[in-house]
Amino acid sequence: MINQKDLKIRILKPGENIPYSLLLLADETREGINAYIHDSTIFVVEHQDEMIAVCATVMKDEEVMEIINIAVREDYQNNGIGYWLLLEIIKKAREQGYSELIIGTADCAEKQLYLYQKAGFRFSRVIKDFYIRKYPMPIFENGIQLKDMVILSITL
Repeated sequence: MINQKDLKIRILKPGENIPYSLLLLADETREGINAYIHDSTIFVVEHQDEMIAVCATVMKDEEVMEIINIAVREDYQNNGIGYWLLLEIIKKAREQGYSELIIGTADCAEKQLYLYQKAGFRFSRVIKDFYIRKYPMPIFENGIQLKDMVILSITL
């Protein structure tokens, strides 16, 4: 188990390499990432000077921040880092004066849905056929084709 005191979170600096290898753990294509990443604030988590997690957020409006990508390097998963990162992002959104934080995931993404609800997010709405429209090839998770996106939100 990783000690959270050994983790550092920071915002990626302009000109730093975008951590595509981490972002691709939560998004299917580099092109998909490029559609939002340049308008995002990118938070990275470091452990012993290695990037082990990432979270990209965008401002939807003055009141709402959206997490559009969150991922933990595979060899660091199941150590509570994703949950810790979610709580840190919630805290930062609150400190920045947002009243709501939202996040979307596939309707069949069991681990993610559990994690987000554990952190306090609640179901808000469903975007029908999101993954069918967004990606040219079918995407499967846990043997189920991704079709709908579930949006969860937390009031800050």
